[in-house]
This record gives sequence, C-alpha cells and structure tokens, in this order.
Amino acid sequence: MKLLRVFTTALICWNTVGIIVLLWKYSEILQNGNYKSVLQSAVDIHDDIMEMGKIWPHSVPIPLVQKNTFNLKYRKFQEECLNVPDVYLTDSIRRVRIKRATDPWFPLLQDIKFNNIYWQTFVAQGCTFYVYSAYYDNREESSLGKVWIRVIAMVDTVSPPPLKCALWFKGGRSVLMSVAVTMEHMWRRAWGAVRNGTLQPYLVSCLVPDKNNGHFRLNLDSNIPDMVSLMNTTQRKPNTNLKVRYDSLPDGQNGTKKEFVVCVKGLEFPTVDLSTRLLEWVYLVRILGAQEIYFYQLDVHPRVARVLDYMQSNLLAKVIPMTLPGSQPNLPQLRNLFLHKMIGTKRLNEIIPYNDCLYRNVYRYEYVLLLDIDEVIMPLSSDSWSGLIRQVQSTIALNREKTYHPASYNVRNVYFFDDLEHDGQEMETIRKYLHMCRHVIRSSKHSKRGRYVKCFHRTSCVRALHNHYPFSCLSFCRPCTSFDVSPYMAQLQHYRRDCHDMNVTECDKQFKRNTILDTNIWRFKEKLDSSVGKDLIILNSDDLSPD
Repeated sequence: MKLLRVFTTALICWNTVGIIVLLWKYSEILQNGNYKSVLQSAVDIHDDIMEMGKIWPHSVPIPLVQKNTFNLKYRKFQEECLNVPDVYLTDSIRRVRIKRATDPWFPLLQDIKFNNIYWQTFVAQGCTFYVYSAYYDNREESSLGKVWIRVIAMVDTVSPPPLKCALWFKGGRSVLMSVAVTMEHMWRRAWGAVRNGTLQPYLVSCLVPDKNNGHFRLNLDSNIPDMVSLMNTTQRKPNTNLKVRYDSLPDGQNGTKKEFVVCVKGLEFPTVDLSTRLLEWVYLVRILGAQEIYFYQLDVHPRVARVLDYMQSNLLAKVIPMTLPGSQPNLPQLRNLFLHKMIGTKRLNEIIPYNDCLYRNVYRYEYVLLLDIDEVIMPLSSDSWSGLIRQVQSTIALNREKTYHPASYNVRNVYFFDDLEHDGQEMETIRKYLHMCRHVIRSSKHSKRGRYVKCFHRTSCVRALHNHYPFSCLSFCRPCTSFDVSPYMAQLQHYRRDCHDMNVTECDKQFKRNTILDTNIWRFKEKLDSSVGKDLIILNSDDLSPD
C-alpha cells in the first residue's frame, strides 16, 4: 500500500523516467515512514515536475483545469481581467506533458508579462508588442474555408518582425501552431505619426489549421481555441496568453442578429462634468435604434462615472475600463495633458477600442456605429435608424448594380454650435438639462463629402475600422467601399463650440456666419424629457437634479 502511494505520485510525470526519478527522490521518505509527504497534490510537487521539464523537453508542463464552477470571487476577477484565460482562475492547476518536443510551453501565470493592467507584452527581434484582446473570426469560412484568430495590439515600430501563434485547446492540454500569420497596420502614413518609437495599432491574424492539418490528430471537438499566445518565431516559452473570445448570439435570438450597437472610444475628461449631456445622448441614440452601447473608459469626472455605473447597472450600457499601453502616462491628469498635446498619438490609441468593440459584436449585430457623445446620426426622412437603413438600401437597389455591396453607409457632418441658442417661445417648455434639444441652430451647409463622416458599418464585411470609415474588409466584400447617404435622408449632428481642425476665423467664415433653425430633434423631446428627468431624480444629486 505504501509503495502504491509512491507510484501514484510518480505517475503524474506520465513517463518511465519520471517514475525512476521520483522513486529515487522519495526513497528517503520510504525509509523514514513519512508517507504523508508523498500524498501531496500535483500543485505541491510543482517544482519537481518543473525540473523534469527542464531536463526532458518532451515533458513540458501545462495546466489541467479542474471542472469546477467559479465562486463569486473568481467571477469578479474574471470581469476585471478581460483578456486573462479562465484556466488561471481555477482552484488548482496540474501539470501534464505535451506530446511533441517542438511544441511550445504553456505559459504559467508568472510567465505572462502584464503591462498597465489590461495589456500583455513581449519582445520580438527588438520590437515590443502590447496585446490587448483576441477574437475568433469564421466569417470567411464559407467562402474561403478560412478561420482566423484576430489579435488587437500596439507595436513600437512601423515594420514589425514575423510572429508565430500558439493556439491552445482543451484548457491548454493541446496546442496547434498557426500555419500563417498576417499583421495589418491599422493606420495610413498620410495621416501622420507613423514613426518608430510611437506605438502603432496592428491587427494580427492567426490562421486556424483546418481539420486535415491538426484537428483530427488532436481529436478536437471544435476549432475554437481557448487561448492564443503570440511569440517570436524562435521562441518556445511565450510571455503572452490571451483568452479567445467568441461572442456568439445570446440564447433566445434564434440565430438572428440584432441591428445596431454603438461604440464610444476611451472617455477621457477627468475634470469636465458632462453627466446630464451624457444621459440625454444615451436616451436619444436608444430611441433612434441603438440596442446596446459600449463605453471604453480611461478616466472621467466623478459625476460622469456615477452616471455610467447607473446605466450599466440598469442594462442601458456596458462600461469597459482601459489604459494606455507601454510607457504612456496613466495618471489621470498627466494622461489628459499628454493626449491633448499629442493629438496624433491620441488618434492611434483610439483605434484599439474601435476594433475591440467591432469584434465583440460581429456575430451579435448587423451594424456597428462609432460615435462620440457630442454627435448623433439623425434620420430626417424617417424616425429611426431601421427606417433609414431600409431607405438607403432601396436607393442602392434602384441606382446601383446588383453586385454593389458597400461595407458601410456614411452620413455627412453638420455643426450645431454650443454658443448659439434659439430664443423662440418654444424654448420655455424645454428643460435646461436637454442640451441637444435646446441647441437647434446649425450651420446652413454640411461639411464636405467624406469629411468627418460617421458610418453604419456592416459587421458581415468589415475587418478593421477607423473612426470615419472602414479601414479594411474581408475578401468577399471588396472593393471596400462606403455609400454616401444623402443629407436629405440623414445628417451627423455634431454639437461643438468650434469646428474640426480649423481656426476660429475660418470656422466663422465657412460655417457660423450662415445658420438655420433645425428642430428635427424635437420629434423626440417628450420621450427625452421623461427619461432623462426621471433618471436625474433617481440619481438624487444636487448637481444632477432637473431644473
């Protein structure tokens, strides 16, 4: 019986050499009769197995996940650690060998190099990568037979070296190496700030091997990896391991996508209280058709944070905290100063939340809209985004070839200036906390076609997004075009003190001198007043109470 206990411990190594080594290791224990030490768990003899892995590379240790449920502590941790695989949150980790000496080591939690809370980092040929999130993408499977893992990252060079991807299955017990890796720079040189040393946004795509190239060999039930590790082409011990997200349709939708999700880039105004304007904006876009709103949050005023928490708890929005990667500052006031002085760098960082939000929703929504909280796409010939899309599609069907399938529909910008208020009698009935409803004087002309537009992006087509247009599209959606929506059908109402990238004199000359009254938003003022006023009372703050 005593010898059986020793053999049971030795068999954890799953090879004959391991049995011999552990018998020799514990021979003294057998002589002294201290058998309790032999009965320690796999976690307790962790160091012994690690040493064996160093001596015999084919015995590389990786964790075996217990099938236990998460308690409340782990669920909270899982919510905060957005890209950390679930395998690290279990109660115990065991180690088993992998089958081929050429396979990489599964990274332990202590092997991962974290950066600024939400990022993981590694170095390849002198270039530093900061990886943020990873997503499963099978949109090209039916047409090209290709399935991808998309990794959203920042890199400190404009010409990164080649990488390899380790795709982990079965909680880390099986691994496949990606047969192809592509890296797409999600920025144009003409836009500026393209230089080594300035972090650049990249979409790293790892091709999942098909069944003939690995799935039958590993006896996998699914081609969806649990995790992915990016590494140098010569590396065997990765320093990154991202959870692969596959946000499919929720139960109850019967395979049908919802229509519209709105994504808001990293909110960053720690000293400005925009709480009431934020409430009005949220309710307006929801009235128009937004079924979900994602806010990426860097740092905001305490009252704005309170409103965001309230909306998230009432399922009106989702708030995703984030930081800047690398050596960029993350102290709120210093970061605010940095981003206002480094506009090009600010724009580069914004690409990350845009594309993370896209990939969170490619299977759940038909259209993704990238909006700021001072702008809204206002349908003019209908009362909703759904009605607008039907009109746009009818126009395309009548005037374009049947093979024309744009990746997005773009809406032109028009300014509603913050310092211009209508003085008519109607204003007496509009509450002061309804900023957009009170500002109904706009420039008589729209911005030039293609300037400062915002789009309805088709999730079935778009591969990468920029603030104003699709950056790139999937193979079956090329050419990657955007359809110009007539300003008689819709306009992007932008509520600002000034004009984009224009001095005061030029802004006055081109836009402010000629203005008109535009009350299209008043179609929704009763609904807005009711919803915003009720929430302000619930929030019950002197500074968030209705006039």
